[in-house]
Amino acid sequence: MAQPELFRAAISKLGYEANAPSRKQSEKIVSTQPSKIKIPTDAPKFFVDAFEKARGSHRPVIIDFWATWCAACLQMKSETLEHPDVAKALLAFEVIYVDLDKYPALGEAYGVVAIPDLFFMDHTGTIVDRLQNFEPPKAFLARIQKVLNQPLDRDTGDR
Repeated sequence: MAQPELFRAAISKLGYEANAPSRKQSEKIVSTQPSKIKIPTDAPKFFVDAFEKARGSHRPVIIDFWATWCAACLQMKSETLEHPDVAKALLAFEVIYVDLDKYPALGEAYGVVAIPDLFFMDHTGTIVDRLQNFEPPKAFLARIQKVLNQPLDRDTGDR
């Protein structure tokens, strides 16, 4: 098994920063209980506006953390998210695409350590599912159908 120092050296040699968050940091969002995300005070306007729009329309939210250099992200976009059936199903969601090269602090705030990383939330910002790799269209459609069938407000039972 390779040592973490060797990975850091290899990543640095490629010109990237090799400072992954600690295990504790990466687990701050992931838990067995549904958790509500907090919007950072310095979040970009498009991000804040999307959540306000979702709350106002009672639509669930998907945050897609990605980057232009990420092969799995590009595959997810071209094969899954742009698939006609998936694209149609996504109209029920407020979808927020976060390019981690432009907004690395958002990824850090949500414990994103690898991409693609998609958070599925109800309109209140409660995480109901998370996908941390490529998923083909059929499986993705089943996932979003499961998310849509969950109560959107756990306090009142509203759908």
